[in-house]
Amino acid sequence: MPAWRSAETNFPWRHLGLAFLGLLLGTQCTASESFNIRSASTQLVKGVYRLHAQIDYPLNKEVKTAIESGIPLIVNQEIEVLRLRWWLWPKTIKHIILRYQLKYHALSEQFVLTYLNQDTQRTYPNLTAAIKQLSTIKHYPLITRGELDLHHNYRIRLKTSLSIKDLPAPMRPLAYLSPQWYLDSPWFSWLLESPNI
Repeated sequence: MPAWRSAETNFPWRHLGLAFLGLLLGTQCTASESFNIRSASTQLVKGVYRLHAQIDYPLNKEVKTAIESGIPLIVNQEIEVLRLRWWLWPKTIKHIILRYQLKYHALSEQFVLTYLNQDTQRTYPNLTAAIKQLSTIKHYPLITRGELDLHHNYRIRLKTSLSIKDLPAPMRPLAYLSPQWYLDSPWFSWLLESPNI
């Protein structure tokens, strides 16, 4: 296969015009519903606190058009473990970003969700199925009991966002100007349950 055709398959530049049109139309609209952490909790299992969460990822028409045109999107899930202090701001003792890439593979007509932290991927027959997988965090090993000072209290917080800076370079200027691309959640926080000593 000629090299130019292989490159085009990897990234469909010819579809950028359609994505640009979506961006331009998006600037005429009000910002849509953004991402939302529906629930989140931790559970101590064999000395490891494991994270569970359910997240809503509503995608507006402009973002869906970009995905279906072959534009890869990066979604970040950001987690912090904070040690609470009486007279000072909480101290961040752990900061983790789980990064996912969502893209449409035109040849197979499948949606590909890649967990970039481990470079593992799964394919889905439609966007709804891929988003459903992205929306669930199960049994993520967050922190061990041994990493905590049992004389302090801790708070966990989680948020998620679409990474505009990871869009293809030609799209970024318009994305930064369009409210349709500012998709993120507020922080969702909860106290870490105290382990039995």
